[in-house]
Amino acid sequence: MASQATKRTILDAAELLFAEPGGAATSLRQRARRAGVDLAAVHCHCGSKADLARQFRAVGRRFQAGPADVLPGHGAASLSRRLHFVGDAMAQTLPNAAARAHRTRGLRDPDDVDALAEHRVAFAIGGLHAAPIRPSVRAHA
Repeated sequence: MASQATKRTILDAAELLFAEPGGAATSLRQRARRAGVDLAAVHCHCGSKADLARQFRAVGRRFQAGPADVLPGHGAASLSRRLHFVGDAMAQTLPNAAARAHRTRGLRDPDDVDALAEHRVAFAIGGLHAAPIRPSVRAHA
């Protein structure tokens, strides 16, 4: 396995373990096993457990900064809501045949998941690029 590919595999395994309950407490040995590499490879590519955690957080920060770079003018809360909405829309629609049939309204083949995914991505991009919603000010009576 090439050096960068091995490191990516280790970071991906760490991400999966961190997402599980108690994942932050997993050992380097468990992370190596999940990545399918030996412990020496983890030390070689990522260093100590603290080093691996720092690298993992750096990847997370780059991921969080990405949307702000391409969607300026949106605050962190607005971007977070939009990304969660997009993810939920995809998760609710694509794996569910009844939801696909409802959403297509007879205009598309509900079993053509690739075409529906393409449509949902276009929808998501439009939603992400929409102007930020400004909070309304309520008049107090």
